[in-house]
Parts: sequence; structure tokens; C-alpha cells
Amino acid sequence: MKATLQVTLVAAVLAVVAVIAVTVAVGARLREEPIVGNPYEEGLRYDADRHARAALGWDVLLAEAPSAPGPATLAFEVKDRGGARVEGAAVAVRVGRPETSRDVGISAAREAGGGRYAADVVFPAPGPWLVRFDVRRDGRAVAVEKVVTVAAACDLGVGPCTRALPDGTEVTLELGPRPLRTMRDLAVSVAVRQGASPVDGAAVDVRLEMKGMDMGPNARALVPGGGGRYAGTAVLVRCPSGRKDWSAEVSVARAGAAPQRARFELTVTE
Repeated sequence: MKATLQVTLVAAVLAVVAVIAVTVAVGARLREEPIVGNPYEEGLRYDADRHARAALGWDVLLAEAPSAPGPATLAFEVKDRGGARVEGAAVAVRVGRPETSRDVGISAAREAGGGRYAADVVFPAPGPWLVRFDVRRDGRAVAVEKVVTVAAACDLGVGPCTRALPDGTEVTLELGPRPLRTMRDLAVSVAVRQGASPVDGAAVDVRLEMKGMDMGPNARALVPGGGGRYAGTAVLVRCPSGRKDWSAEVSVARAGAAPQRARFELTVTE
């Protein structure tokens, strides 16, 4: 009887251990790895990079930030301590969000001559991006990191923006007061027009979200005001990570037709 009980207990313990192991394995596959996965190791790497840069005196100078999200050619120069361009280097360019490993891409730069280089990269969305340049030449190597801020094609933080729906209807969205700030009421105004004619009688709502970050449900149905205008209020919550890039999706549902949507980008001040 005692032996049977011991066998039963051992089997139960093994079953629990197996469940925990499976859970950890699944979680490891699904979790989003931060760029700073191990702060101690990251600190050592940062110090090593800093010492290598100090020893060689190499730095990367960017020509300009991309004017809008999407594919971009990132032009830059590599210079030494005296300001002379470093020619003949092999440069790998890595693009990712500063706080997460999501949307990371790596590409090899091509030399444009005279210490100038260019890399074809993609910035999937507006906001800050961490760009790492791994520069190698003659057995020597340095890593240089730059934060590049990509502007939206039209930013609601600057003024109203207009988008076309699939059927050609134009939607203009405006948020205020500006500058846009988190944790306070924002006035939401949407104008819907088909050609020169205002569109009344539609169901219009606005959903606010942050790409790659769960900020909770944040959708508002707008009230028609006549003349193709719809209005309401909304609140942008403060992101714990400090990110300031948001998107607003306007949904327009006309009688007898499926809803159509337009997406807008915005940047808050704080």
C-alpha cells in the first residue's frame, strides 16, 4: 500500500513538472523579446562598443531622417576622429523599436563612394526607431546606435488629415486642442464628403490604438451634427513605455453598405 502511494505521488509530481515545462516552452516562443533581454550583458556590450568607438574614433553621420513610414534608403557617412571619411567598410544596418524586438530588420549597406554609404531599410510606422550600424574594416569593428524619428505622412498632432475610403468618399479627421496630450479630453471631429456633397446619415466611430502595444479598448461612436460632420470626445491614455505614436481608425457605415475604414497617424506631446 505504501509503495503504491509513493508511486502515485511520484507520478503526480512528474505530471506537474511536465505541465510547467510545456507552459514555459510555449511562453518562451510567444513572448516578445526586449532588445535589452539581459541588462548586465547589454551593459557589457554597450561598454565594449563605447570603448571600440573611442579607440578608433569612428562615428556614423546620417544625412536625414525618412520623411514618411515605409521603404527608405538610409544615406550616411562613416567618419574617423579627425573628420575624414572611412572608405571600404562593410556596414550592416539593423532597424528596430527602441523598447522591443518587434519589426526588426537587418540589411547590408552598399558603398556610394568617398566614405558614403546607403542601405535599403523599412520603417513600418511613424515614431522612434533604433538604428544600429555595425561597421567593419581591416579586422577592426565598431557598433554605432542612432535613434531615428520617422514622421507620419500627415500627423494629426499638427493638423487635420484627409484620407480616401475605397469607394472614393473622403474622410477628414481632426483632434484638439493641440498640442495633443494624454490623459485629457480630446475633441474628435470627422467630416465625410462624397465629391462636393456632404454625407449625412452614416454611422461613424473612431478607434484609437498603438501599434504593437495593448492599450485597452478605446473606441468612440460620434454624433452627427449635419452637413456631413460628426463629433465626439476621446482620451489617449499614457503609455508606460513612454511611446507617443498612436493611430486613429475612422469607420464609416452607410445604410445598406459594409463599413469602410481609414487610418490616420498621430503623435502626442506627452
